[in-house]
Amino acid sequence: MFESNGIALDYAIIFFFSGSAFLIYFYLHYNGKTDFDESPKHQMLKDEDYGA
Repeated sequence: MFESNGIALDYAIIFFFSGSAFLIYFYLHYNGKTDFDESPKHQMLKDEDYGA
């Protein structure tokens, strides 16, 4: 079925990582955490300015 011995493993690894990335994205999207909020970055920059 496959030309070489390692091609099935290659496709399995690609499928695994792609599938897990989609699952994580859909989980975060369902919980409303994919908004890329900028406020933590601004808070850290503000803390650095005041030496906190």
